[in-house]
Amino acid sequence: MDAPPVTRVALLNSARRWIGEAAHVLDLAQGLASRGIAVTVVPRRGHDLERRAREAGLDVVPLTFSSRFAPLADWADVRALRRLCRERRLQVVHAHRGKDHWVAAVALRGLRPRPALVRTRHVVTPVRDHVFNRWLLRRATDRIIAVSDATRRSLATVLPSERLRDVPVILSAVDLSRFDPSRRSEEIRAERFGIPPGGVAVGLIGRYQRVKGQRVLLGAAADLLGRGLPLQFVFAGAERTPGRVEALRAEARARGIASRTVLFSEVEEIAPFIASLDILVVASLGSEGSSRVAYEAMASGVPVVATRVGILPEVITSGENGLLVEPGDPRALAEAVARLATDAPLRARMAELGRRHVETHHAPGRWLDEVQRVHCEAAETRGLRALSD
Repeated sequence: MDAPPVTRVALLNSARRWIGEAAHVLDLAQGLASRGIAVTVVPRRGHDLERRAREAGLDVVPLTFSSRFAPLADWADVRALRRLCRERRLQVVHAHRGKDHWVAAVALRGLRPRPALVRTRHVVTPVRDHVFNRWLLRRATDRIIAVSDATRRSLATVLPSERLRDVPVILSAVDLSRFDPSRRSEEIRAERFGIPPGGVAVGLIGRYQRVKGQRVLLGAAADLLGRGLPLQFVFAGAERTPGRVEALRAEARARGIASRTVLFSEVEEIAPFIASLDILVVASLGSEGSSRVAYEAMASGVPVVATRVGILPEVITSGENGLLVEPGDPRALAEAVARLATDAPLRARMAELGRRHVETHHAPGRWLDEVQRVHCEAAETRGLRALSD
């Protein structure tokens, strides 16, 4: 795109953990910075996004972003953000979660010149319809971005239809050089996954919570291994609830499949880990407003079996670039995995089409162009083009 009139942006994210939304903000900050934009990352103080943004050499100004209503801490955040807007002469403040969105909306009131407020919505849970959310989304926010049609629909509870039509869907990007089929590692397959000769690695990567469907995949695994298929099941993710990983191990033992099931904690370098799988399963029971791991697997040349939740039906055309099943159905999941596990040419075809889909719809350059376009439009509504020098 042409040189943008918006050159000073703050990206806010109040996530307490390293989740997809936090990774999205870090990718966006690095992408904008690579285009000469002065980017300030505003994370929750002391958490993963702050550390990773500093390691990336970005300008970082952390705030408290208390998890609950805390008048003193919230007011301190408001004052700090107002000060940041003045010191950096910000043109756009771009929020990504509810807490930071509210802090920004209050902080920008009365500022002259007032930076434009942009919100990216990442989740599919419908917005609660009450007077405060109507004010926040209809009046205080200049532009809203949705990461999928499903997330855009979640705004229908508070936005009138004509405003909802103006909300663009901007699909998240994947680093196509990092997530690539060439990252496949036979060492990882042999030493970490424990793949038997001629075996197939089936993986599920996501935080260890019920919504991610690990128990559903264990049920499918017991079915599949009972048929004598040479499969190894690999799980990885953050353990948010102590004891959940051990409970899954105990279930695997009870089902008699512990020797064919490997459970890891978070994996620091995830790209070769994903590329070393043969099938990725997204067994989520809900959520998946933007299924980052599905995009990364498709970019890595790994076919995906996923549930029909969130954005996944928008990304995967079942039978072409992946397979879809209903959530919470271990038998249907087992049949889909078996179909891919026993048909190497089908896996190869779906892997190729998956990679092609991501190259077309999730390329970083396209993503940055579309986000910058929204920044420009939002700044235009505030008369901020003249401040771009």
